Amino acid sequence: MLTLFELQKTLPPFLFTAMLIYVGLFILRIKRLIKLPFFVIGIVMILIPGIFFILPFLGIVELLFHMNFFYKQIKA
Repeated sequence: MLTLFELQKTLPPFLFTAMLIYVGLFILRIKRLIKLPFFVIGIVMILIPGIFFILPFLGIVELLFHMNFFYKQIKA
């Protein structure tokens, strides 16, 4: 299982920071959908085994959401 420390060592600092930002945005999106406090969602995500393997993919999904939003803004 990949830990956050191992992920930090394997990714360049810029990508690791960007991944954490977009994962945080993804968590906030989930929070708005299911209406739970932020810390509850954070605790649940920490308890999920292998979550640090999934974090980059969650960050990519959130980045795609933002890219789609900006594309619609530019096109309009």
